[in-house]
Amino acid sequence: MKTLALYSLCIIALLFQSCGDSTAPTNEPDLIDARNNRTYKTVRIGSQVWMAENLDVVTFRNGTNIPEARSEAEWVEAEIKQQPVWCYYLNDPHNTGRYGKLYNVYAVIDARGIAPEGWHVPSDEEWTVLSDYLGGDSVAGGKMKSTSEWYSPNVNATNSSGFNAKGFGHRDKRGPFISYGYETKFWSTTRPNSSGGNYYVRWLNNVDGNLGRGVQDGVRGIYIRCVKD
Repeated sequence: MKTLALYSLCIIALLFQSCGDSTAPTNEPDLIDARNNRTYKTVRIGSQVWMAENLDVVTFRNGTNIPEARSEAEWVEAEIKQQPVWCYYLNDPHNTGRYGKLYNVYAVIDARGIAPEGWHVPSDEEWTVLSDYLGGDSVAGGKMKSTSEWYSPNVNATNSSGFNAKGFGHRDKRGPFISYGYETKFWSTTRPNSSGGNYYVRWLNNVDGNLGRGVQDGVRGIYIRCVKD
């Protein structure tokens, strides 16, 4: 009887383990962007398929070049003229394959499209779908953060979703690069109102497991994660 009872408990434990994490990711086929043959890892998280790496392109979908803004003056001038620009973190080309590129919001919203064919930059609502699936903003961040490339303490980082976000910082509104190891941010295409240059962004940091949500002006250099159409 004891053997039978122990066997039954083991079966129940196995069933609970297999069903317990409803947010476990499913790896999807790699995305190959025809513009530069860049290959991205992708992952299915709930009903959505996300890039598991930051976008890394210098042209729009139609092949038109996006200018690079290296200096702080160039970065600020792009905001004044409302022109799309990109940059490497620290203006170092060695960072591109590992980090992706930083973009201002005018690159994000340009009608020529910055996402690969069949993909798009997520709306704020689509970020909310992701967060809700992972248990809400107070815990989603930990499930999205890589366990490496963050400064300690990297609170609650498990990357159980497969989103694989890393602490690659961002570019501030006046042009300096900040927050490496401490924070990373991602654009959405949603404005909080019908006018102005502010857009919702999501961010992760090393001191809690939250998925932050707030509004940033378009001059900042922020990463892009695309979601499948």
